Order: sequence, then structure tokens, then C-alpha cells
Amino acid sequence: MKINTEIIDTYLMEKNLKKISNNKIFSLIENGKILFEAPPEESYQKIKNTYNLFKNIIFSFKPCNYNIWKNIFEISDNTDNSFIIFPIIGAPSPYEAMIRYDENGNTLMIFDIYLLGKNIDNLPKLKENISLLITHELAHYYIHQRFQYPQKIENQLKYLFFDEGFAHFLSYSNNIEQINWNEKKNIKKREYSYEMLKEKLKNKLDKNLLIKGITANNYWDKYIAISGMFAIIDFWHSNNKKLDSLKLLYKKGPEYLWNFWEINYLTKT
Repeated sequence: MKINTEIIDTYLMEKNLKKISNNKIFSLIENGKILFEAPPEESYQKIKNTYNLFKNIIFSFKPCNYNIWKNIFEISDNTDNSFIIFPIIGAPSPYEAMIRYDENGNTLMIFDIYLLGKNIDNLPKLKENISLLITHELAHYYIHQRFQYPQKIENQLKYLFFDEGFAHFLSYSNNIEQINWNEKKNIKKREYSYEMLKEKLKNKLDKNLLIKGITANNYWDKYIAISGMFAIIDFWHSNNKKLDSLKLLYKKGPEYLWNFWEINYLTKT
């Protein structure tokens, strides 16, 4: 596993925010923009502690929901060296974890250490948050290796529905198989996300709609990502929660998942 610690090391050793903010990585967060937000000065020790925890987790990392993970992606280890992990500080919320590509085409898996630990003081909860976010970004990485991002905007919607759906599904909790999705609160969340996406589909699709659908600050307002997650759950449940059904769904790809949701929800409401 390759890791580049230049930014976080500079911060921890020199506290030189100007030197950090000039790094090219902050021009990759959003196209055409340079985004940098300095963490509060009083967060220094918290960032240092979170970074030490992050390192301990990343170097012995095993994805959450491992049985589902290895069945979907058909991988049994964590020895892939074709991406670079970047622990940083300075990304704005909600960009605590993301995949970006540099000018040489390298895949960068970026984690903002300040945002990872922000508002979390409980150590077990912080460990869980870090593990789930690494799982989320690794899922994106393997999906991107198999499925190419399309050119047409309507196909981009289906791709994000699938890509974000699987990443959110695998990183929703440490044990997704134990969650009761038929609880009233979960049914309400499902209906809310489906209705939001349905409402957005009445408008002409543009990049802004796609971005809002996957990056809203409120987790449950990410209408594309969360609807994709619930569509995967619906498919899984319709196949008696068999692991092989998730493997089949993944192999079939974005169009297949979208058609399932469209037939079973969009055209029936």
C-alpha cells in the first residue's frame, strides 16, 4: 500500500498552513477551483491523535462487511498498490474522504484527518468512522476499475446511483447483515430518498443536480447516493438476502440496478 504523508507531516512538524495550501491536491477537489480551509488552531492535538489512529488502521486494514465485500469484488487481501493514500488537512466539508486523479492519471485516495475526527470524541466511534470511510473509498476504487464513467449525463446519473449506492451500502455499518431495514425509521428514510430523487428527475439533469445528489452535507439528503443504497437493499431482500444476488447485481452494472429501481419504484408511484 502506497501512502503520501507530505501534507499532514508538514502540518504536524511545521504548522505551515501557507505551504500546505499551495499543494496541487486542493485543486483536485472540485474542477476549476482551489479549495482549502485551515483547521482551527486548537485542533492540533486532536488531529495528531486522529492521524496516529488512522495510520494504525490503514496499515492493517480489512474492509467492513468483509464477507459481502470479498464476494462482490472477488478479492481476498489488501495488497493492491495501484493507488496512493493521501492523509491531509485543509479540505472543506463534506470532502472528508474522496477519490481523485492527478495529472499523471494516478488514483489518489484522500482522507482529511481533521474532518475524520471532527465532532467525534469517543475512541471506538472514531475507529469505526475511519474504518467505514476507508471501506467506502476502497469500494469506489474497485468499482471505478471495473466500470468506466460515462459521457452522457443521463448515464452519469445511473452510474452514480450504482457507484455511490454500493459504496454507501458497504460502509453503512460494520455489519450490514444485522440491520433491520423493515423498521419504521428505515422505511421512512427509504421513502424520503426515493421521493427526493423522483422529484429531481422532473427537472432537466445538470452537473449541479448530480453533485448535490451525492455530496449534500446532510447524509440523508444525498438523494442519488442514498436511493442507490436502498435500491441495492431492495434487490438483496427480493432475493432472500443471498450474497450471490449482490454479486450478480454488481456484475450486471449501473443500467441493471437503475432498471430494477425504475420498474419497482418509479413506474409504480
